[in-house]
Amino acid sequence: MKDKLSYLAPLITGVCILFIPLVRDFHLESAILAATTGAFWAGVACARQNGGIHSDSIRCVRILGYLYLAGLPLLIYALITGCYTIQGFGFWIFLPGPSVFLGGGIGRLVRSFNIPWPSTCTIVTLLLIALGGLLYEFLTLPQLYFFNHVWGYWPGPIYDEAVRFPLSLVGFRFLTFCWILIVWLVPSLNQETLHRWLFGLAAAALMAGYTQLEDMRIVSPNSYLQQQLGGLKQTEETRIYYASSSYSDEEIDRLSKEIAFHTDQIKQTLALEKPDSTTRFEIYLYADPWQKKKLVGAKYTSYVTVWQSVPQIHIAKEQVSGSLKHEIIHAVTALLEWPGLLPNIGLTEGIAVALDPDRSPKSTIDQLVAAQEPYPTVEQMQSYLSYWGFYTGRSSVNYTTVGSFVRYLIESHPPKYFVQAYRCGDVAQAYPQPFPKLVDGWHQRLDSVHIDSSDRNRASEIFGRLSIFEQQCPHKVPRSVELYDQFLLSSSRNDTSGAIAALSELKEIDPEQYNPTLLWMLWNLKARQPKLVIDEPVQDQERIEAHLLSADAYRMDGQPQQARESLYK
Repeated sequence: MKDKLSYLAPLITGVCILFIPLVRDFHLESAILAATTGAFWAGVACARQNGGIHSDSIRCVRILGYLYLAGLPLLIYALITGCYTIQGFGFWIFLPGPSVFLGGGIGRLVRSFNIPWPSTCTIVTLLLIALGGLLYEFLTLPQLYFFNHVWGYWPGPIYDEAVRFPLSLVGFRFLTFCWILIVWLVPSLNQETLHRWLFGLAAAALMAGYTQLEDMRIVSPNSYLQQQLGGLKQTEETRIYYASSSYSDEEIDRLSKEIAFHTDQIKQTLALEKPDSTTRFEIYLYADPWQKKKLVGAKYTSYVTVWQSVPQIHIAKEQVSGSLKHEIIHAVTALLEWPGLLPNIGLTEGIAVALDPDRSPKSTIDQLVAAQEPYPTVEQMQSYLSYWGFYTGRSSVNYTTVGSFVRYLIESHPPKYFVQAYRCGDVAQAYPQPFPKLVDGWHQRLDSVHIDSSDRNRASEIFGRLSIFEQQCPHKVPRSVELYDQFLLSSSRNDTSGAIAALSELKEIDPEQYNPTLLWMLWNLKARQPKLVIDEPVQDQERIEAHLLSADAYRMDGQPQQARESLYK
């Protein structure tokens, strides 16, 4: 009976996990949970119970089996709902197993040294590895991806792009395997010659591996990023590191002037004193989102390391026109002093949206919020201004709503109050009015905003975007999205054949999204293939773009009469 319960309990646990959004997906997050749980479970089990290397290994194998039993309901659910991906399978293979045996090895190592309170000592050791390593890298490195021997791997921002299984995880887990050998073999070094040889080989492999962390893409320190980008321009406000192969001197000069303009404008709005040269921030300009993803783990997400002593803006060339001012706001306000590790995330994003409010090209942020009655309550605004509430909700709602509220605070009260709120992370503490009264004043302002049906439609579209916690398959990326991403990559690197190949497949499987037929026609004209464009049947005959491209194709093919006829269809 006891054996049956030992197998039934993990299955029941897995079923319970199915009720937790995001974690129920048979993918990265559940694999991280399994790896972390397994490391501590095996560590405590091996620290408490005596036995040799064989019995300890059996304990670890049994614990790993229980973890996979708990993952079985998640796998079945993924298969039934169509959410299964080979990427998730890879994470479940490479994350839990090494973590379990590392935790078990640390537990038996502590036990072999007869250290008092072996379970507690094992837990503390694993916590130092799991949290201490992460905290050190987070505070010293600019990257947003992290590797860890206990919980495995975090890829960077996951809410706007697919989570891929990286080959660098295989290299990192090889280092974990070397650590496993070392901690498992230390207790028996005086007894087995073979164990001494294996220990020496593992130690040598570790030393060699840790000298190649940058090339293995396990860490990306500032010096490595600067070397990969190659360009540097220093101004009074900032140091600009840029991809020298993608930016001309004229472009960098123009950008440096634009940065200076935005910086002065932000400081004037918030009545900030001009900092001295030692407090300037840094900007890393990447050739494209794919280079940024490769180096720091963020693809379409621009970001600022506001938690570091020198704030850094990381942004790709395609994102400069739309996101540069937003990120500069983060960098300038990050120079304000915070007493804690992180600022209030709602105020951080709120000020950036308030001072760079183009959430929609045709509606202001106040119009978008005013079009979505009823207005957010005091309790909802308090949630939006909390770290957990901001990131677990819909980003499109939180960014726009908090941006509108912060804009009201800045425009209706002296800026010094908001600066104080930003520094202490608490609006209620910084403003003389009670927080409910501030929210009520904001509501009155929203009542005075003119809105029409187009504002309501845009607000419904923007606010209706599901968060990653609400999606049925948060990590299952449609093939059409993958193909369009391939097209964007080929386009940014002037790979005509790659762009046409991606568009050719895209227009076959999803001719409506992204207008692939029009893009395909355009790129074939760039490739000097007018006959392909002429022979392509265009389903939407009312689109002027299709007629123009067809006319261009006829003209390129030496058929001017047909070109005129195409324009007048």
